[in-house]
Amino acid sequence: MNLAYNNENNKVTSAEAGGISTILSAMKTHSSNATVQDKGCGALVNLANNDKNKVTIADAGGITTILSAMKTHSSNATVQ
Repeated sequence: MNLAYNNENNKVTSAEAGGISTILSAMKTHSSNATVQDKGCGALVNLANNDKNKVTIADAGGITTILSAMKTHSSNATVQ
């Protein structure tokens, strides 16, 4: 999450190295873990500050994964 916060090169490099699919996979595998969902969403937010990454996240099922996390952890303010 922190690597992609303010560094455009890190956003691109993380995505090219498979970071987006890895994050989404972790979120799906650990869907009951609110901390994984919180940090996963945070990482995706930071990576999505890049137009190409927005498309990659959406194409990889990121929207569905994020919404699932929000529904599963509806009472958890940090996931929301």
